[in-house]
Amino acid sequence: TVCGQYRGLPEAGQGGSATEWCTNRNKRQHNQFVEITFPSQYSKGARRGIVMEATGGQGHVESPPLALGPGAKKDLQRNLTKSEPLAFIRQFQNKNGLGEWSNCSAAMPMVDLQGVARPDVYRGLLLSLRSRLLGKLQDLSEPNLKALLVQSFPYILLPEIRPIVLEVLRLQKAIPDEFLQTLSTNPELMASCAIEVKRQVWQHRPKLFSAEVRPRLLTYLARLRKRATVDGLSDYDTFSPRKRRDTSAVKEILKLIGKSVPLYNETLRALRTQFVETGDIGCCALRTDLLMGLSDSGITTIVKRDPLQQFVECLIVCVTDRAIDEKKAATLRWSLEAVEVGPMIGDIGMVILDPCIQVTLSKACFAAVQDSVHGAMLPSKSVHLQCLTRVLTVVNLEEIRRMMRDQAFEKLDVPDTRVLPWFYPTLAAAMVEDRITATVRQRESGAAGISHATSLPPEFIEVLKGVPVLRVVVMHYMQDRLAAKDIASVAWALPLLADTVTGEWVYGDHEEASTDEQFVRTVVQTLTTSLRTQFAGAGELALRMMTTFFVPRAHRTVPAHADAIALATVLRREATEANTVAVDAVVAELCEDGALPGVDIVEGEGASPRERLVSAYESLVGVLPHGSTAAAAVQSRLSSLSQS
Repeated sequence: TVCGQYRGLPEAGQGGSATEWCTNRNKRQHNQFVEITFPSQYSKGARRGIVMEATGGQGHVESPPLALGPGAKKDLQRNLTKSEPLAFIRQFQNKNGLGEWSNCSAAMPMVDLQGVARPDVYRGLLLSLRSRLLGKLQDLSEPNLKALLVQSFPYILLPEIRPIVLEVLRLQKAIPDEFLQTLSTNPELMASCAIEVKRQVWQHRPKLFSAEVRPRLLTYLARLRKRATVDGLSDYDTFSPRKRRDTSAVKEILKLIGKSVPLYNETLRALRTQFVETGDIGCCALRTDLLMGLSDSGITTIVKRDPLQQFVECLIVCVTDRAIDEKKAATLRWSLEAVEVGPMIGDIGMVILDPCIQVTLSKACFAAVQDSVHGAMLPSKSVHLQCLTRVLTVVNLEEIRRMMRDQAFEKLDVPDTRVLPWFYPTLAAAMVEDRITATVRQRESGAAGISHATSLPPEFIEVLKGVPVLRVVVMHYMQDRLAAKDIASVAWALPLLADTVTGEWVYGDHEEASTDEQFVRTVVQTLTTSLRTQFAGAGELALRMMTTFFVPRAHRTVPAHADAIALATVLRREATEANTVAVDAVVAELCEDGALPGVDIVEGEGASPRERLVSAYESLVGVLPHGSTAAAAVQSRLSSLSQS
């Protein structure tokens, strides 16, 4: 420690007296660091020579270790066995105790008369001095703090001294590597350190940070998948970025990062690795949530260094407004085309694959097609639609994963040149014909039946399969027709969408979530919401959804089976008398032995697979008539689940 500033050095030219003075001062201060002010007559070289000679050529000397810790205990035991024990004890007490302190000579006998044991006196003094020192640390200069750290760190394992060392570490802007190395190898010390110290240790040992942040990443992804269900059905598109950033997992990750650019980059690296390994689109959501969370906190030192700052902020504004005007669409396209071929291609792909951003972009594309229809203009001539399509269709999940895994990045481009000149005009023509057909049908019969005259060429399905995100554009058209209660158009679009879903899609609370899963859940949510409005024909649509999507796949995973039961429960509760028999037949088919998946699947947090199925079946049996064939099948299934 810096013990003080000492003056009184002899004037220059008096030979070795200056060296002798420094040497004696060094000894009197017990080899502790001493700040010395040299008179102006001493040159820089002379000053250095005096100090080097006084300290044995080191320029500084290390303080002798204090009689603290396990090492001191061993020294005491050794000295007690080598010399006269009583003489050594008196010598030790005189050297380290308060007996020779003149300002304590009167107090110590009084304390003895009060019957206070000496260990209690010393312990009380230690705690009092520690408290006073902790209160003064904030006012110490950086050199003094560093010197105090050097003197106190060897005693960090002592519980009484540790608070001082930890506070000195917290106040250090740059902790020396040797101390960081010691902390990184001791989990107990790491747990005691302040977050400011931990960040410096994590920067020194990035693997420790990865181990710390990974569980929080997995928690975010698991909760996002869990939050993405309402009554077992999709709610991905309504779980807005603002709500996602308010989750505890995001807040904890941002707290770990603080203002550290290296830790932010390490978090993104872990996120990319998770995305490449699993394809979980929750990683894409977290990529935008982290950047926007830092922006909300005003940590501009990190935000401004992220190359995607403007691109992400523009997209999030569009998601919040639920619309993309021509100016923002042009800005997004310009930002996309300005990205050079390299690792940033993977990051921009993850941002575009954010579920909320996908929904916003696809909805804006559908709105642009609608504007073209209303304005009697070909969609391919719309500059606005061109910009939106460029941003929406340029990213494919599997292609992005492949490029990130192989580190072989390519320039992003529209995967199918038929999208603008052929797909949109075909969809626009179908939309015009649908409206004309619906108007004529309503005038003639007063009701819309389940029939449709429009047929699309096979190439239309090929484009949808080649650019899967365009299915969401068609889904928005289906939502529009549902709002208009045009059951015929929806009944035509539903099989069209079903034909684009691959046979081996992964479903539910699984890390290998696919775009098909998100798409199917969104379609199911759309139909279920419409079903609860109880307009004519919705029940028959829901039946088509059951037979088209769920029944063929219900045996694959527990979440798929549970969602099928959840939709059947809603359907049976809202079913008309005409649809009751058909619904009961679907329920009986779901209860067949071959339709039940294995329940030994390892899921994330929440209910076990068996508990999830039991809960779904119990809800279903509550809406079925007592004694019916469907109710008996459900009861049998519940019994088998309870016994297994």
